[in-house]
Amino acid sequence: MGLNHHIFQRLLAVAVIGLLLAVSSPAAADGDDETTLQERFASKEGRLYAQLGGQALIRDDFYFSPGIGADVGYYFNEQWGAELRGAWYFSRLSHTGEQMAEDHGFAPDMRAPDAAVTAGARYSWGYGKVLATGDFLVHFDPQLVASAGVTFAEERVVPTVNTGVGFLAHWRFGFRTQLDLQASVHVEQRDRGWIPAFGFAPVLSVGWSPPAGGF
Repeated sequence: MGLNHHIFQRLLAVAVIGLLLAVSSPAAADGDDETTLQERFASKEGRLYAQLGGQALIRDDFYFSPGIGADVGYYFNEQWGAELRGAWYFSRLSHTGEQMAEDHGFAPDMRAPDAAVTAGARYSWGYGKVLATGDFLVHFDPQLVASAGVTFAEERVVPTVNTGVGFLAHWRFGFRTQLDLQASVHVEQRDRGWIPAFGFAPVLSVGWSPPAGGF
């Protein structure tokens, strides 16, 4: 695998380690052996949400694919949620791809991603908070994320699977930010047959969730 694959592995490892450290329970203070369980800052159960954000598709091919996206989802309880995501990419040949096209006249047999639609699930496996500055706390849920769908790449429709970790931060008045770091697999029919392509798909979104049961 190329450089992008190694970058993805390192980013994913850092994300997992960071989330594990963030949700680890602190040691009991002053000889108190009991751990205090605090209430959640924001409940997810029975709530819809909508988000907009930026993302990228980084693969070992000759395209650079930044994009924008929109998500809608619903949490059945504090752990499980379902999500529908759409993405639009502004793909262009990378510097290496442009150089190959100019020097040798070669064109990649993988098509440039234009858009993607996926549906999946989110599992919140913990809850934590971080003291950012002074008295300012960031409340968050570490999550496991998995989805499947299709990517539209010029005239091709490519089966797509994403899986990874997520970081959901809660703010006041129902506002939220979400960071997903996912491995991406595309199975595309090329000149040599059906070929899997592996990549890294980071997504940073900002959204809002109305109160459960409406206003």
